[in-house]
Amino acid sequence: MSTVAKAVVDWPVAVHPGLIALLDYWNDKRGGRTYPIRTEIAPFEIPQLLPYVMLLDACADEARFRLARESVN
Repeated sequence: MSTVAKAVVDWPVAVHPGLIALLDYWNDKRGGRTYPIRTEIAPFEIPQLLPYVMLLDACADEARFRLARESVN
């Protein structure tokens, strides 16, 4: 069981397994830093998680979407 999965096991709400997998991926990429470097995030490594992912470049005067997936029901 991952660190994230252990952390949410006692939460009073259900946590989607895709979110746990995404947080595990994020934590693996960031190591001991606050967040990973943008070039370390590789969408082809997490195709099953792409419905839950949005990559956004945030600058002082604009935001640029790098990856955004519309949900499919």
